[in-house]
Amino acid sequence: MFRFALETIGAETPKGRDFADRWRYQGFRHAFQVTTVAWGLAFLAEALCKPLSSRWRVRSLDDD
Repeated sequence: MFRFALETIGAETPKGRDFADRWRYQGFRHAFQVTTVAWGLAFLAEALCKPLSSRWRVRSLDDD
């Protein structure tokens, strides 16, 4: 997630260099590590749930 954010900001811009310099702070790294793990787990959960949910058709209120 850090690399994605850095590329979005622009690695060679003053803001991008300032952003990259913050990596030296443990709290900054930790925030990105937690975000990356949470995003990864949500991505895996979605990948596992999609095939399972396609097996069961949910009836809507309009189905009669």
